[in-house]
Amino acid sequence: MSRIRRFAVLAIVVAAFTCRAENPSDIIIARTAAQKNMRSSEGQAYYRQLREQFTEKYRRTKARCSTNREVTELVNFDVYIRMKQNGTVDEVLLSPKTKVASCIREKLVKDRFAPPPQPRYWVHLDMRAGK
Repeated sequence: MSRIRRFAVLAIVVAAFTCRAENPSDIIIARTAAQKNMRSSEGQAYYRQLREQFTEKYRRTKARCSTNREVTELVNFDVYIRMKQNGTVDEVLLSPKTKVASCIREKLVKDRFAPPPQPRYWVHLDMRAGK
């Protein structure tokens, strides 16, 4: 395979991977699943536990990611996290996908939290600009 062709294939794969997080239908699927999970007492308990862990772990990250950003980047955003059975993060979707949100996601995709009630478990966190 020629060098140019390999580069083109790699570019297509990378583009497909990065655009996936911005696909509105993926956000709708994640939101619907997270809302369904929150309807049970088990889901609400897991959400409280995850939110507490996230707040503790990401306070400094959020501050660092928000520093020296333009005002237009300091907006509220939603984070949809799909958890694996062992508590590792499987997928993160952002809406809207801002520089601040993307900065937080860089750390989040490598993280681990308490194991969810089920595998492939979606959770929604609403992130507020500023504090």
